[in-house]
Amino acid sequence: MNQVKNAGDVNYLKLYFEQFYNEMTPENALILAFLAKVSLNNPGPVLDLGCGPTYQYWNQALVFANRSVGIDLRADNIDYVGGVIKDLRMGNVHSRYLDVSRHVSRVLETLDTNMNSEEVLYRLLNREHELMARNLLHQPWSFADESFQVIMSCFGIDHMPSEDGMRSVLREARRVIRMDGVLSLVTLAETTTWHNGQEVAACLYSDEKIMRSRLRESGFSVDGLKFVPADNPERDGYPGIMLITAHPK
Repeated sequence: MNQVKNAGDVNYLKLYFEQFYNEMTPENALILAFLAKVSLNNPGPVLDLGCGPTYQYWNQALVFANRSVGIDLRADNIDYVGGVIKDLRMGNVHSRYLDVSRHVSRVLETLDTNMNSEEVLYRLLNREHELMARNLLHQPWSFADESFQVIMSCFGIDHMPSEDGMRSVLREARRVIRMDGVLSLVTLAETTTWHNGQEVAACLYSDEKIMRSRLRESGFSVDGLKFVPADNPERDGYPGIMLITAHPK
């Protein structure tokens, strides 16, 4: 395994995505179900922080969004996502996205909401998408107060370069979220590194106590926080993840 690199070097490279997201893992299935439940109760515009090349993957679960905005530091990630969405709209659908659509459809059925897999994918491709290459630490963001019903981040904000950076992003998220909105976070837990293919990448340490403190001091109240053991700790290099929902105070 190669030396630790910072998040700007290795965070969410498309090669990692294409290698590790080709099959529906138990961890990914759980995250998609988590996001689908959030979307069901919170229709409206979505902001995806640190979206990386996985934007179109996780956003399939947000079936009740009418607009999705993705922000990532890396312009190559944004270009990649834009190209994938264009290909999907042209009918070039990789099997990974069909797996996601089928899984989200099954999750919704358990929530007494009938939506077949074709409609799940249709809703992703026919909503408005805005993709932005921006540094989340350059604030204020170019959104009005209370612009978004859902603000999400899947393995994004835990790659901020510092503790102050993480808390700054959370405070700005508090500004642009609606008062009845929900913050939905998926973070690595109890680690300062993770394995990105053959590289070791750095992340901020998070556990339940630390995340509750960060959110409370940024103006959020935690609704739910669940630790989930990693599918393969030896391969992935982290013991588990946290699924977190919070609302503005």
